[in-house]
Amino acid sequence: MVGVLNSVETDSDGSNPGRLVSLTYGSSTINGRFIKTGRIESSGGTGSYFDLDENKFRIGNNQHGLFWNENGNGELVLRGTFVQSETGEVQKLGYFYGEYNPAYFII
Repeated sequence: MVGVLNSVETDSDGSNPGRLVSLTYGSSTINGRFIKTGRIESSGGTGSYFDLDENKFRIGNNQHGLFWNENGNGELVLRGTFVQSETGEVQKLGYFYGEYNPAYFII
């Protein structure tokens, strides 16, 4: 099977007829406690996915999220990240360049 060709659909006034095509690629297996598949992807357009074949994932969008190995570099990226203290205070996760200075780190 290459895919599914859906029946003709039109607008409510009968105009703009068209068909949707859903192409298949590979297969997925659900068996007992295992799910074997290549890629799990969001349907809401957020861009989130888990690509098990390519060993990478993305949760979030381009501005905020958690990314692993997106460029094939084996790096974990936190973009737009905040940290919450035990008291509930929320701050952006800081980053520093240059020479180490212990005054930058608040514990």
